[in-house]
Amino acid sequence: MRRKFPLVEIAIVVAAAALIYILERPRYQANKAEIRQSDAVYNLYVYKAAIEKYTVYHNGVYPTSPDSIGPYLEGGSAENQTPGQYPQNPYTGEALAKKNIKWVMYSNITDSRDDHPKGANGRQQGSPGWISVGWFIPPGETLATDYGLITFGTEGTPIYKKDPSGQEHIIVIHN
Repeated sequence: MRRKFPLVEIAIVVAAAALIYILERPRYQANKAEIRQSDAVYNLYVYKAAIEKYTVYHNGVYPTSPDSIGPYLEGGSAENQTPGQYPQNPYTGEALAKKNIKWVMYSNITDSRDDHPKGANGRQQGSPGWISVGWFIPPGETLATDYGLITFGTEGTPIYKKDPSGQEHIIVIHN
């Protein structure tokens, strides 16, 4: 004689599955947020590589406009001025575009490395996944000498990490 699944056993299996879902969902959400932040920071390195490639092609001069970076992104051509592929925004799933890159001028040479949440980079805001490129051009000069890159998280504020003492530091990629 075949035994049928009693309703109680089915209810126990459903309850166990629901309990696992309830317990693991917050961890899944936290991991998902951390992965997005890591991907956004990776995009900073992709953009930094394009800036450095531009610098090599232009005798050590840093670019100071968004139009100049496109051909130096992966798949682009500096010779033909064909823009390359912008990295993917981890928050939207779409490729970043020139309009998603903020360009700001720093007023102090140390701003390009400022990782304090209330500092020059910490005061910036932008859409999640966007990149901000800051330049410092010394007074009386026409060429940039320093730059810093930051990216923004879900709140529109710069992405940061905590050091072992618990202090927050904005992730800044600079020359």
